[in-house]
Amino acid sequence: RGEAVRCERHEVIWKCRQAGDSLESIAAAFSCPVHEIEAVLRQVQVEQWQQTPLEWIHNELFDAPNADAMILEVPEPAAASGGTPRMPSDLPPYLRSLYLTPLLSREQEQDLFRRYNYLKFKAAKVLKRIDPASATAQQFIAISDLRSQIEQVRQRIIRANLRLVVSIAKKHAGWASNFFEVVSDGNMSLMRAVEKFDYAR
Repeated sequence: RGEAVRCERHEVIWKCRQAGDSLESIAAAFSCPVHEIEAVLRQVQVEQWQQTPLEWIHNELFDAPNADAMILEVPEPAAASGGTPRMPSDLPPYLRSLYLTPLLSREQEQDLFRRYNYLKFKAAKVLKRIDPASATAQQFIAISDLRSQIEQVRQRIIRANLRLVVSIAKKHAGWASNFFEVVSDGNMSLMRAVEKFDYAR
């Protein structure tokens, strides 16, 4: 399978769907059945996914025959004990919601990063086997579900660490005018760190 060549018809169908047009209206405009429009949309989306490959930190556990059972089907570790975190008295109201998300225990963090990287590894394997031009609805649903799980775990990791970003920003900038700029830079660093963190080290 070589470089994907997107025809103009596919581009227009994709843009119509992205603009909110219904499958039925697009099918009517192109004088074809709805299932043909669905197949085109699947093809374009799979091509886009394949052109932005997933990256993960590999672990030998991922290659085990029963990796799903050992990584995805085990219960998550218990949360760290300690009760409700103490909220700084000078914290602006719009940052207080950060303290509603508990910090991760060491075991929780390892578990989430293991799941996160394994899900990306698994999704990449599925994507590699799919031919965009003949992707079935079942294949598309499977990869969409994996990508949704990846994003859910990623957001959990990020949310649990945002409080740390704000704490570091406050030490460096206080509540100065550039505070949010420092927080923004910290958030970007956090997101990069999530992609590079090797939980097994």
